[in-house]
Amino acid sequence: MIIKIWQYRDQIKDLVGGAAKQARSFDIAIGCSSYIIGLAASGEHHHAFVTAERVGEYAIMDPEGEGSHRIVERYADNLSSNKVQDHVRDMAVYAAGAGLDRLWHMTWSHRKGEAVDSASMRRQRATICRIMGIEECPSVGAFHGDTPNSHGHHLSVSINAATGGNVSFGYGWWKEAAQIAIAVCEYQEGLGPEPNRRYVADETGVYHTFSDIKIADARGSIIKNADGKVDHQLIHSIQSQHEIIFDNNKAGPKDLAGEEWPMSRVAHILAAPRIQNAKDWPDLHSRLARVGLRYVKVGNTAVLETVPQNGKQKSLKIAAGKAYSNAALGKLQAKFGTPYVPPCPSLKIRPFVMPRFDKPTTDAKKENSAARWDLSQEAKKLTSHMQTDNLHRQEDYRDGKKGANYNYLASRQRQMAEEELSVAKQFAVAIGARRARRKRSPDTGKLLPKPTISTQFLAIIWSRFKPDNGKVKADIKGKLAKRYQIKKRLGRIEYYEGMRLMFVETQNMIAIRSTARRAQIDALRLAAAKLSSVRIFGKPAAIANTVFLAAELGLQLEDQQKSSGEKHCDKIERERHRGILERHRIWLDLVPKLRIYRDKERAAKQKRRKQAELFTDSKIETLGMRNQIAREAARNKQLNDPLPGRASRILDNMDRNTLLLASSRGTRGGYRYLDDPALFNAFSKTPEALLLSETQMRLEAIEHIQMEQRKWFCAAMHSDRIIVKEGKVEISKPEDHWVMAFYEQQKDDPTFNRLIAVSYLRPDRFKFDTDIPPEIVTWRSARATNKQQMADYIADELHLRARTDKRDPKSGAEECRRIFNLIPYEAQALRDTPGHFLSQYKNWSFRKPDESEAQWERRRKLIIRNNNSWGR
Repeated sequence: MIIKIWQYRDQIKDLVGGAAKQARSFDIAIGCSSYIIGLAASGEHHHAFVTAERVGEYAIMDPEGEGSHRIVERYADNLSSNKVQDHVRDMAVYAAGAGLDRLWHMTWSHRKGEAVDSASMRRQRATICRIMGIEECPSVGAFHGDTPNSHGHHLSVSINAATGGNVSFGYGWWKEAAQIAIAVCEYQEGLGPEPNRRYVADETGVYHTFSDIKIADARGSIIKNADGKVDHQLIHSIQSQHEIIFDNNKAGPKDLAGEEWPMSRVAHILAAPRIQNAKDWPDLHSRLARVGLRYVKVGNTAVLETVPQNGKQKSLKIAAGKAYSNAALGKLQAKFGTPYVPPCPSLKIRPFVMPRFDKPTTDAKKENSAARWDLSQEAKKLTSHMQTDNLHRQEDYRDGKKGANYNYLASRQRQMAEEELSVAKQFAVAIGARRARRKRSPDTGKLLPKPTISTQFLAIIWSRFKPDNGKVKADIKGKLAKRYQIKKRLGRIEYYEGMRLMFVETQNMIAIRSTARRAQIDALRLAAAKLSSVRIFGKPAAIANTVFLAAELGLQLEDQQKSSGEKHCDKIERERHRGILERHRIWLDLVPKLRIYRDKERAAKQKRRKQAELFTDSKIETLGMRNQIAREAARNKQLNDPLPGRASRILDNMDRNTLLLASSRGTRGGYRYLDDPALFNAFSKTPEALLLSETQMRLEAIEHIQMEQRKWFCAAMHSDRIIVKEGKVEISKPEDHWVMAFYEQQKDDPTFNRLIAVSYLRPDRFKFDTDIPPEIVTWRSARATNKQQMADYIADELHLRARTDKRDPKSGAEECRRIFNLIPYEAQALRDTPGHFLSQYKNWSFRKPDESEAQWERRRKLIIRNNNSWGR
């Protein structure tokens, strides 16, 4: 996970006077807000809209189209209006009043393909806003779905919306606060951290990764000094420690630059300070768990071992004494005054992520210089081609079209060429291919600051003209006229879809404006009709995306772009990888279905609302009184069969697949799931049991499991683990037998159908280990977010599903053993979970991970002997 933060204060540095700065702040806030929440910006705000669109440099990567698909979810905080359009206006008013110094644009993004749902994004947003200190500030934002990386945008003005007072963004240390927010979000959501991340978090607080110095509490609040202010000395100390470590993070041999650390360096830098600061064995294990390490006794010695990110990776080990001499087993036993104590089975250990050496600065500069050089050379080729073409056209007018119109035609041609060349040069400056020229002030003669040049285009397609292309070009022009509104101006043809400019055709190039896939395809097909081959000019991301699309369309590319296109097509054929065109066709096919599912979802939601309305306020009050009377009776032992026990048995005997809790949305009187028909029928005789806190918790656990089961279904379908034919599921592994009954009962739910449709659009978001049961994924997530009671209920659901006979707890022993083998390092924590697992496996012994056969046999005999001596 990464967080980026921008300000737009440079946009007003060339202005004089408060009124002008206020007007510019107003325009920029409207443009940025409009882009973030997916509204079109009007002409006077278009420049700011384009500036915001270029933030992060990913606008070209939209895989299927624009509009609602780009915006997954909108939100607004501390704004009085309810309409989306009014939110934009409110933000502009706040920004104009406070100034651009207080307008902050944040984005947070995850790894490509990392599955993060909207609920997780909402929790991350709340965490980031709390740690940055902007919970009470006016803000708008959205979660965007236009890239393979799940990401969100947040625009806020750092003033208190209620009082109007100034708010210190990030408490004056916003870079450190952002790093702390990343650590807290990664811990709470179970996300994979970056290799050289600055901070790590656990349930006790946030710590510097390499020195183990605590910088914030568990909520992410930076530690205060005696005066109640942020401890500046502590932050400076951590920054100094970090700089010392990374000043020496250069690889010795050049071929190790950018590669992973050896285990000896891990032991010396990551493990040593934690071992030195540990007070006892539990404290040692807790400190090492933060960075994915374990201190394990092996015979008479000890080793440091890494915790792999999944069961298929191998754990790395090194002698504990390699950290420093006093880290050996005997020295630590003497220091703590007790023999070795293994880590508690319930201790949460983060997966280990190996740090990496830095690349030499010179190499990084060389890479950047090479990229800029390639861009500058392409810019020179483009401008040179335009100038040469203009000369040829002038010669044609002079040689073949002399007469009364010659001067007019030549002047017109010169004007069109100058305008086209100006657009190309501005585009080159905006993407860093050319330097902006500084001009002198006419009054003082001093050099003025470099102008800020932006461009509305994403990429330029150009090359040599195709001879005799009139008929082919006329055919493609006829097709485009049916799809776009075409406006002809001097030297350029503009293609609009509604009010949105899609692409522009000039004499020598086609400039792509829109991220919509249909527009990019049409622009490339027009280029194919007009040009003998194509060259793409733009930023690297734009070039790569457009080159891949051109290669799939069969266009003739040039130079290195031709090689890249061929490799892309080979990869599609070799790996059965979905190409851009195939994904676009799927999108076009699914759009009507998505509309149908959305309409059905609305109808189902309305039906559910009517179901929940049966529980009126008076009825809920009456049922609550019944529960209170039942609790009093149970406390006085006047009931042989208390209500919670009856509710638990009803749930135990219910077929989970008939419940559609993942689609449940509304609440009545603070209670959820009252809108589920199957649940209502099952509890028709004791509806008050639905209001019990135990029942509500169990239903929430089932809901989380069902949501994960649906995601698992999509992932298994795209990995060919299961096949859906004519409404039936075919499985390839016997342990997936539950899927057939699950799909049979859930397939008519429009919310589930819509998720399946979306998975075809974005299969990259449904790539994860399908060998791990959905219940285990949900159980891990609950433990990672410190929801232990929820984790207990989820474990009980897993135990119930494992049983072949619901009434016999031991009937699922074989399935439980299979699950234990899937999660060897977490198996003991699962067996110790209060509920069905603990009652069945209490005092049982299992072979530990990485324990040899001889060691396990020796320990097993010792356990048997001890049990016999105690008469067990």
